[in-house]
Amino acid sequence: MFNTLMGYRKGHIQIDFDERPIDHQAYVEAIEKELIERGHDVHYEGDYTFIVDEKPYVFLKGMFL
Repeated sequence: MFNTLMGYRKGHIQIDFDERPIDHQAYVEAIEKELIERGHDVHYEGDYTFIVDEKPYVFLKGMFL
């Protein structure tokens, strides 16, 4: 139950940063960098939408669906 509440469920990507970026662009860059380092193909489409390994994901502060 804890894992589900924290966003650790199938089909979601969870990224925890030691320091939270201040603005939206900094978040986008940090997310792209982290996912690329994890070996994913990443493109930011705008409007909080990322394409990760050809699947769309929506960025929410604290959660990535």
